[in-house]
Amino acid sequence: MSDTVRPTKAAVAQGLVWMYLSAAVGGVSKLAVLAILARLLTPRDFGLMGIALICTSLVERLGQVGVGPALVQRASLDADDVVTGAVLSVLCGLIMTAAVWLAAPAVAQFFREPLVSPIVRVLALAFFIDGLGVTSDALIQRSLQFRTMMLVENVSYILGIGLVGAALAAIGLGVWALVASHVAMRSLRVALLYWFAPRVEGRGRFNSSRLRGLLYMGGGFSLGRMLNFASLQGDNFVVGRLLGIEALGFYSRAYQLMALPAVYVAQVLERVLFPVMAKQQESREKIRGVYLSALELLTLVSLPVGVLLFFGAAPIVECIFGPRWGAVVPLLSVLSFGVFFRTAYKCSDTVARSLGAVYRYAFQQGVYAAAILGGSAVGAVLDGPRGVALGVVCALAINYAMMTRLSARLLEISPAELWRAHLSGVLASASVGVVLWQLDASLECSSLSAFDRSMALCSAAALVWGVSCLLLAFIAPGRALESLLATVSALRWGQVKRPNARAAGRP
Repeated sequence: MSDTVRPTKAAVAQGLVWMYLSAAVGGVSKLAVLAILARLLTPRDFGLMGIALICTSLVERLGQVGVGPALVQRASLDADDVVTGAVLSVLCGLIMTAAVWLAAPAVAQFFREPLVSPIVRVLALAFFIDGLGVTSDALIQRSLQFRTMMLVENVSYILGIGLVGAALAAIGLGVWALVASHVAMRSLRVALLYWFAPRVEGRGRFNSSRLRGLLYMGGGFSLGRMLNFASLQGDNFVVGRLLGIEALGFYSRAYQLMALPAVYVAQVLERVLFPVMAKQQESREKIRGVYLSALELLTLVSLPVGVLLFFGAAPIVECIFGPRWGAVVPLLSVLSFGVFFRTAYKCSDTVARSLGAVYRYAFQQGVYAAAILGGSAVGAVLDGPRGVALGVVCALAINYAMMTRLSARLLEISPAELWRAHLSGVLASASVGVVLWQLDASLECSSLSAFDRSMALCSAAALVWGVSCLLLAFIAPGRALESLLATVSALRWGQVKRPNARAAGRP
């Protein structure tokens, strides 16, 4: 593999198309699988899996010591880097598998749930499996093979979680259906990564000097990921410990719905922009423009989605999960205020990591984790799961403010530019909110089913959002909307470029 791939505008645009197509396919498939599993399994099954994933996800952040992101972030890469990274990631995977296997009984004792121990031990196999695919994943990202990323992620999920999980749940295996499907998905993903990864030219060898470089940069990535994990799982830890397994089952479903824009919009954008920004890290002005455009795009999407989840919490929950999950509704109503903060901070996350400011990023994530744990604990004592949701929203707002400030310093962005990047989303969400407020009041008095009410609210929100975007593109465009307006203007009738007659040899 030649390490000379450069991120042209066409490559970035194509990457975004492929990754958002992947997000659309993944979103539909995951909602379908979630709806199926919610009817085959109980809240306790999801709660047990949630507790086990708290432990295994934390170790996962530590297990690869940031080898993959460190390889992607490097300005240049050769065979020695790849071999050194592969050896390090496999060894770390083996160590973490053994450590979690031994620690599983203590985890079960801490949560006062004996069944957690065997679940954690089986899930520990995923660390070694993932270690085998770290370098392949990094090589695919560096070469900007976004179509391959789409194929790997969606095929592994549909066949692993969807096919294996649903089949085992249907025959009554309960929580073990979730465990087996998780391992199956990881195994299939690694196999596909290895198959599609580009090969590096030359025969590399383990190099101790390269190892030190990977450990330094990877250590920063790993520390940031560990603290980010603590922030993303801290609320689950508090709910599982203080409020019980069933409460965690309800809370985790509400959080999963709230986080959908972050997973299927921001995270997809991040996967494209991280390797692109890493290759452009010497050109801060280019990264600055990309950051402001991405921030405007995420604001324009996430704020209206938060409004939709607030007004449509009841019918959406019943439509997706079924009538026995009614306790999710008040939690989702509170968490909807955190949709924007949970989604939009990903822009700053990407900037810090691509520019190598990994230890400053890690410090910010430490503050975020402390805010999540503190807010969740106080909320759980004062108002149960709903109090946890409120504490989490406050922590999300704090993290967004800190990470945006870090990006503004790294890229020398003024407050006025930041406000302009948010303006379009604020105006669009206000328009959506006014319409949904009136529509929701009318639908509450009707006899429509939960599905029909959900479709009515979603359709109205989409229509108002689309009209708002078109109007804002002319009235108050930011960077992203200016680009959209320029593209639309270029395609207007009569402005399509025609061949030059003289160049064609005609008089």
